[in-house]
Amino acid sequence: MSGDEASSLVNKIRSSENILMVVGAGLSRPSGIPTFRDDPWFWERPIEDSATETAFERDPLYVWAVYERLRLISRNASPNPAHVALAKLADAKPKLLTISQNIDGM
Repeated sequence: MSGDEASSLVNKIRSSENILMVVGAGLSRPSGIPTFRDDPWFWERPIEDSATETAFERDPLYVWAVYERLRLISRNASPNPAHVALAKLADAKPKLLTISQNIDGM
């Protein structure tokens, strides 16, 4: 993003009341939370083997183990600058709505 584009975005955010933020797993990656696509080492198997109902029916112990590792990592993670910025934006813009697929609680 160029400086002009960033400046334009900032101006639009400042002048807006209703803002929708759609965030994904990448938001928490700097906090050490592995993403489904970028950190295959964490998942050991393709993500479809741990993130679907079929996977749970086929191998519930594996699915529980994956999510327990993710829970422990998330429990010890701290918000990163993107989380802090989003929280400040939410404070400044009460009508901000954030939609996230994240399950880390940040």
